[in-house]
Amino acid sequence: MVIKNIKGTAEQPIVIQNCDGVFMIKQASDKSFGLKVQGSSYFRLTGSGAGKEQYGIKIEGGNIGVQMIGLSTNFELDHMEVSKVGFAGIMAKTDPTCAPETWRDNFTMEDVRIHDNYVHETGTGEGFYIGNSFYAGGMKKDCGKVYPHKIVNLKLYNNLVEDTGAEGIQVGCAVRGCEIYGNKVFRAGVNPFNGRKSQQNGIQIGEGTGGRCYNNLVVDASANAIIVLGLGDNVLYNNILVRPAGAGIFIDERPPSTVLGKGSGFRVINNTIIEPGKHGIWIYAELVQQNDILNNIIAAPRSGKFITFEGCPGVPVINASNNLKVYDPAQVKFVGYQKGDFRLSKASPALGKGKSVHHYGVETDFYNHRISTQAIDVGAIQYTE
Repeated sequence: MVIKNIKGTAEQPIVIQNCDGVFMIKQASDKSFGLKVQGSSYFRLTGSGAGKEQYGIKIEGGNIGVQMIGLSTNFELDHMEVSKVGFAGIMAKTDPTCAPETWRDNFTMEDVRIHDNYVHETGTGEGFYIGNSFYAGGMKKDCGKVYPHKIVNLKLYNNLVEDTGAEGIQVGCAVRGCEIYGNKVFRAGVNPFNGRKSQQNGIQIGEGTGGRCYNNLVVDASANAIIVLGLGDNVLYNNILVRPAGAGIFIDERPPSTVLGKGSGFRVINNTIIEPGKHGIWIYAELVQQNDILNNIIAAPRSGKFITFEGCPGVPVINASNNLKVYDPAQVKFVGYQKGDFRLSKASPALGKGKSVHHYGVETDFYNHRISTQAIDVGAIQYTE
């Protein structure tokens, strides 16, 4: 299905919705796409019209399940299930060509909401592929080097992602107002690009992306649970990251400071990282002013360090404090670690050992319980009776 040139307004967006049951597109995974929207703005594509059915629009097959292209902007995508695609599940970007209207100076994708979707069993690509991957270096075309558009005010939340070929969630070029939160990502990076050993992370915050990444659960990623290549103003907090094959959180600001300016620094706050295959937190960020690593639980790194700046001696001032580092997850005294319950028990050594982080905008925990200004616990979940 192709939807073209739908033009709503901010006050009256056009709603495209299933009605009286599930709408489904099913086809071979080698076909180009399942559902594509191009040249459209101020619209909502939603599968919320099927009564008790959570995902009222289902796309199975196609190389890309759902695709937003052709300078589409100001849209909302929700309550869709996308599965068994050849490459990526949901893609939203207009790659630059030799047409000037696709260039960064001439187009910005704005006010995008992508939420409450279920993406699983992508072939060799990402679950969510939002924004172009080459913010700093651009792309070479017959007309020369061209640069991809920015994204402003992207909110990607409450999505469920399972068994993706490459990253579970990948966001690039989201320069302002980006929030990635409340997502659950299981087993990302199982077959990237037919076996290439890269792009296997749970969540990738790509080039040109700033903002906040919080309250996400990432389990059994084939590389890092979260990789950050962003602007240097990124705040990561209240994430629960379990058994990644690589680091819990890996940070490396890729674009040079001559392109982006010197970022204020990466903030890694109140995350719970359990049994990472390599380091708990691994930072290469030498171009920023200062990195803050506060109130994190790091349990049982299997072949690395709890926190490391290894390979990057030029890292600037590091403010690392109030982190709980243990060699056995049992030492944290979770309520039910083996059952996936990462709440703190009353006997946990993490209780009350955190530093106030309200001035970073961290005021609630993983379950959105409000954090007291006095008794701050370490990790993603605040203790409650």
